[in-house]
Amino acid sequence: MWLPISALVVGFLLVQATEFAVPEALGRYLALCLLAGLDSVVAGARAHLEGRFEGISLLLGFVATSVFALLLAYLGGLIGLNLLLA
Repeated sequence: MWLPISALVVGFLLVQATEFAVPEALGRYLALCLLAGLDSVVAGARAHLEGRFEGISLLLGFVATSVFALLLAYLGGLIGLNLLLA
């Protein structure tokens, strides 16, 4: 349990030290990817509680869900649909 918390703290400190800023045009996509990633993390926590957790499955689900959500939002923007409101 200490590893995720320490990674969160290190990531937070790293962002604060480098004054990282996301461009406003990409902020919409970042928010959507974070939401999709959070969905995968919650699914991983559920699998852990049920005793059927696999790390590689969580990693692949996290990446695939985030990339798929990003691509859907980007393609929707290309054809004039705002999928972020859906």
